[in-house]
Amino acid sequence: MGEYSISAAESIVKITQSINALPEQVVIASMRALNKTAAWIKSNCARQIAKEKLVKLKIINDRIRVVKASTANLQAKILADVVSIRAHDLGNLRQT
Repeated sequence: MGEYSISAAESIVKITQSINALPEQVVIASMRALNKTAAWIKSNCARQIAKEKLVKLKIINDRIRVVKASTANLQAKILADVVSIRAHDLGNLRQT
């Protein structure tokens, strides 16, 4: 199982000071940005894997999961389990 992590917890103080915003606003904006970035990474990775392995996109999408960031935990995770694709999920066998 592959796991990728995106984190922005360290830079919140610097961002708050540089734009004169409330810390809560920066935390919410960071959370939204992390979740959007994680969703974008998930869709692009799934598309590339499906193209490379010549399988349907739905099969790959079912095996990639995003753990969203929250205001308490500014970390988004993308979990991929593409190793365990069953043979009958690949479709009907054809002789070429």
